[in-house]
Amino acid sequence: MVQILNTNALSLITQNNLEKSHAALSNAIESLSSGMSTDSAHADAAGMTIASRSDSAVHGVPSAVVYTEPLFEGNSQILAPGRYDSSDLTIPDDSISSVIVPTGLRVTLFEHAGFTGEETVIQSDTDALGAIIDGTASAVVVEMI
Repeated sequence: MVQILNTNALSLITQNNLEKSHAALSNAIESLSSGMSTDSAHADAAGMTIASRSDSAVHGVPSAVVYTEPLFEGNSQILAPGRYDSSDLTIPDDSISSVIVPTGLRVTLFEHAGFTGEETVIQSDTDALGAIIDGTASAVVVEMI
């Protein structure tokens, strides 16, 4: 006697993906409910803001943080007071989209390397540079005021 076994491959794939999603969701809920910190600014932008301010306060030097995406997301670089030309920045050139500026600091963004071109002065947290200078900053000066 011949037996025929039918399988639904798409159903098996969907079930596997559902199990993976459920496991990831359970892990995220467990992390949030236990108070464990998240591992990236993308997962917790507000936490990164607080952490960067706390870190700079512990070291006694306030620092600005520049991000490649609006709303303090994407790649970031912490900048203590100083001058940072395009070669000094670890984030891609022309990619700054949001900036955290602690009280007592001023950040000046320059359109071109060598601290030339249009400049924009920022003295408070700016979550979306938008039409101001979004994506065109190649040099940064962080100063205490």
